[in-house]
Amino acid sequence: MGDIILSTAAFCLWDIEPIEKLKITKDLKFNDIQIALSTEKMLRNFLEYLNNSLEIDSFQKISIHAPWCGVTYGENDKTERILEYLLKVSNIINIDIILFRVDCIRDINPIIKSGLPICLENSNKKGCWRKFRSIAEKHDFPLALNINRALRGDDYLDDFIAEYGSRIERILISGYDSNNGRMPLLLAKQLHLLEKIKEIKAPLVLDGLFEPGDREGIIKERYLVKEYIKHINDNESPDITMRNDLFSDALKEPWDN
Repeated sequence: MGDIILSTAAFCLWDIEPIEKLKITKDLKFNDIQIALSTEKMLRNFLEYLNNSLEIDSFQKISIHAPWCGVTYGENDKTERILEYLLKVSNIINIDIILFRVDCIRDINPIIKSGLPICLENSNKKGCWRKFRSIAEKHDFPLALNINRALRGDDYLDDFIAEYGSRIERILISGYDSNNGRMPLLLAKQLHLLEKIKEIKAPLVLDGLFEPGDREGIIKERYLVKEYIKHINDNESPDITMRNDLFSDALKEPWDN
């Protein structure tokens, strides 16, 4: 497993502007960032922000999660606009990869023709595992494994890893329960899922929803994920519990990835 990245999707419940999300991510000493832009409007606003700020230049690697709300990628005007915005963003900043969720794709050809650095992400929507495999078998671009979505619905996490483990470029990690579709692994008590991906050399993206203002929760999540991975790599049985002293150093000063 690789470095730990924070997705701005973690701030979905926070009523803050894009610049504040970037500042918080940097304050917590994340070197890399995944910028989640759920709608065309968010993407357009982000582009306007980029034209007036250099804040984002402080990150070593930047990835984008392309819009997934209210969009069906294919031969249509909305797809054309979104791809044009993404191309403009890529001309301003150096983008590592752009994630496209498979359930939002009707025709992937316009995305391919754009020349953008595509990374295909799985979904929990019905029938999307079959669709994901169909696209992945025809095209050799990198893949993003969303653990949460691979477990909900068709439950194909093991199959994904077995078939496409060597092509996984990014792993989105979050937990879930019967009342919450996306939450931190710590709160969901699902840190054990990290054992499923222990052989994959790819960055991990903290993708759970954190309560507004809960910087401490983000620090704890990162700390526990790193500790769990360390135990796995040392061939030890992870036994990590919620203790105040466990996080004392991390809370005093967040550490680098």
